[in-house]
Amino acid sequence: MWSEWVHAIPNQWSSLIEGAIADYSKAIEIYPESAFAYNNRGNAKGELGDTKGAIADFNKAIEINPHYTDASASSIQRWGWTRYSLVS
Repeated sequence: MWSEWVHAIPNQWSSLIEGAIADYSKAIEIYPESAFAYNNRGNAKGELGDTKGAIADFNKAIEINPHYTDASASSIQRWGWTRYSLVS
């Protein structure tokens, strides 16, 4: 019983993150100029190990609003990526 519960936690977390990605994707469809939505979807993708997808979303957030520091701050503080890795 304990082992099933322990294995269920990562699966449940993964499902929540995937749901968040779907929600942010829908928000982007409705408001494609939302740097906030791209940034947060990038964080969610990073949680699931989708580095390329996360970097693409952070880059898009910065492209939309070059002064939107959350995108580069999220990538550097949370994931250890540098601004160079975002734009290269």
